[in-house]
Amino acid sequence: TGKMGKGGGYIRYVTANKVFDDAVKNNNLSAKTIIQKGSRNMTHSLTEDDLWVYDNLPANTNKYVPFIDYIPRSGSSSSVIVEGVNKGENAENTVMWTVLGFPLTSVTIPVWLHSNMQLPKVLTYDEALKDAPLCHYALELKKEVYSYNWGASSKNYININVLLNADKTGFLQVFPTLENEIFSYAFNKKSDWEKNGLKVKELNDFYRWIDKKVIAFYRENYPQLNIE
Repeated sequence: TGKMGKGGGYIRYVTANKVFDDAVKNNNLSAKTIIQKGSRNMTHSLTEDDLWVYDNLPANTNKYVPFIDYIPRSGSSSSVIVEGVNKGENAENTVMWTVLGFPLTSVTIPVWLHSNMQLPKVLTYDEALKDAPLCHYALELKKEVYSYNWGASSKNYININVLLNADKTGFLQVFPTLENEIFSYAFNKKSDWEKNGLKVKELNDFYRWIDKKVIAFYRENYPQLNIE
């Protein structure tokens, strides 16, 4: 953004460009690749740092590292990919892949463009939480990532150990278990509905399945959230 050479986003752009370039070369460009390899990318294209090198430290070993000009940042509030349709195809097959809240502590939820659908409850406003449940969970866990909060520059440092560690309990190591299951189920449904037409009941059943899986996942893995 901004004037050439004076604005921002150049380092992040180069990082993202490599992700897309690799995906195209490997014929693997999809919403899953963009989110898991792009939105949660832990490499820095200028310094060539790769924060995955810290996955050798035991859990509960606080390790703070600079986190500036990576694709995800402290102000990231969501990641969204809108996957449209080809000319002549039903627009109801348009999918919005949504990572609500902070991308490093949230999971991808797909929603379809259909007027009669009921959105997953984890994506809709909850009066008690004053937020959507998934966003609330993600932002609460984000506090553990940005646990250093002394001074104006605290937003530039993260505790990498809660994201990656040798015990494989980091957020970036645990979340793919659920997210890959959601992607697999969603890709199968998407393929079926593109061939045979989208069925509202099946879509709503899918959303209810997502609600149960997501809530159970956060409740079981992160008791500090106090999910009832």
